[in-house]
Amino acid sequence: MVFQKLKNKYNKCTKYTKWIHDYSKKLPLIMSRREIIKKHLVEFLPNVILNLINEYLHLSGNCELILEKHADWVMCCTYLCDPNSHQMNSKIVSSSIDKTLKIWNTQTRKCELTLYGHTDWIRACSILPDGNKIISGSDDNTLKIWNTQTGECELTLMEHYSFITCCIILYDCYQKDYKIVSGSSDRTLKIWNTHTGKCELTLEGHTGSVSCCSVLSDRKIVSGSYDCTLKIWNTQTGTCESTLTGRDAILCCDKLSNEQIISGCIKRELKIWNIRTNNCELTFNLGSTMTRCIALSNGHILTGLGATTKIWSIKTDMLNNLKEKCELTLTHSSRAKCYAELPDERLVIGFRNGTVEIYN
Repeated sequence: MVFQKLKNKYNKCTKYTKWIHDYSKKLPLIMSRREIIKKHLVEFLPNVILNLINEYLHLSGNCELILEKHADWVMCCTYLCDPNSHQMNSKIVSSSIDKTLKIWNTQTRKCELTLYGHTDWIRACSILPDGNKIISGSDDNTLKIWNTQTGECELTLMEHYSFITCCIILYDCYQKDYKIVSGSSDRTLKIWNTHTGKCELTLEGHTGSVSCCSVLSDRKIVSGSYDCTLKIWNTQTGTCESTLTGRDAILCCDKLSNEQIISGCIKRELKIWNIRTNNCELTFNLGSTMTRCIALSNGHILTGLGATTKIWSIKTDMLNNLKEKCELTLTHSSRAKCYAELPDERLVIGFRNGTVEIYN
């Protein structure tokens, strides 16, 4: 009898919560979904029911903020260190196949600037550490350098002859300056001068489209390609120092530690490689098609699997072998396309439905 009454209360609350849930989607720029739930429900519902509602809405350590909305898929997102603010996580930059970039203020939950200029999908974006410049890469075969204060395009870089698939910022310890590294489906990577927009080096060696790249040190980067290889490059000489060969097309790669990198392939596998030995130390099947993998600052690994995000820890067993363990699974209403980690270890996720969400 008691259970039936509780069940009936829960059903009523769930029905009401669904209404709040739908209502909250219409107000993403005013308050977070968590705040809406608290405002409407906390005052009169028992804690037991609130816990059930939290479970229903997946609010336990999950979505804190929703930013709407691009007109189409969000392809890349990252955080912006605002030079005029002391708050490290106050702004986020996202790029989309709607051909725009947006700068979001996470405090006001508003889009402060929309950057127009590309004529095709924008697959990649990066921020210079001083927060004054955004670098974007597009399917129109160009990279653009934007002023974050005015939203104006200052330079257009045009030496690739196919889609720009990735771009990162590299610190040149010899010239004491930052460089742009871009990868393209024209099978090359290029290193650019951020001031002049000139290409200083072209890295050639991949036989398939370059899908991803990541910084390893001030003189080395790693790139992944549809030719099933990862290549480690010396950015001073432009030479390939080593090649790691897998079985399938590489979709994503990142630095895990000074001696390890991770890669995700098109056949649902994630690999951990030892840079010194060029050997694969661990392979595990994710059971679903992977869209992205990144190494988190706490040593964990994040994988995007369609509408599911998983966070993994890597342990060493008694035989000194690496073992993976899924620590957290997040389920979304749309397919996740891109991820970024904020300095406070929160996650920014971009989705196919055009939204950007921040997760704790």
